[in-house]
Amino acid sequence: MKRTTLVCVTIALCLLVTGTSFTQTNVATQTVSLSVQAVSRLSVSGDPGALTISGGVAGTDALTPASDNSTNYRMTTNVVNSRISAQMGGAALPTGIALTVNFGGTQGSSAGSVDLSDAAAHNVVTSIARGASNGNVITYGLAASSTADPFSTSRVVTLTLTGP
Repeated sequence: MKRTTLVCVTIALCLLVTGTSFTQTNVATQTVSLSVQAVSRLSVSGDPGALTISGGVAGTDALTPASDNSTNYRMTTNVVNSRISAQMGGAALPTGIALTVNFGGTQGSSAGSVDLSDAAAHNVVTSIARGASNGNVITYGLAASSTADPFSTSRVVTLTLTGP
């Protein structure tokens, strides 16, 4: 009888210990670092067509200007108050010749027609809010006065999207 009682107590203790081990929980923790960087992305659809001035009206000082609006730009930024600047590479254009650019779009404030002839960087869109914009038209213009010497060149225009 003592032996039966001892066996029963031993079995009960085993069941109790086994039951306890099933209800124990193991806890692990991890530290996850999170970061969203400033993102500013700008792309264009390609190069505009050639701008050629080949005519004018007799008796007027300005030759017939040329323009092209066949390209557009896309942008994405999470930086508030960003801006797009444009700069024509190389030296300034000769006196009497002007290259202009006009950026359309719904993000920010367009500066309108901006003269890039001096080869300096100029803001063309300012006050850009966070977000994305697609299919915004870029219009290039070439103007010349009747006193301008004949001139032919290709220039790279660099567009930059930056924060405030």
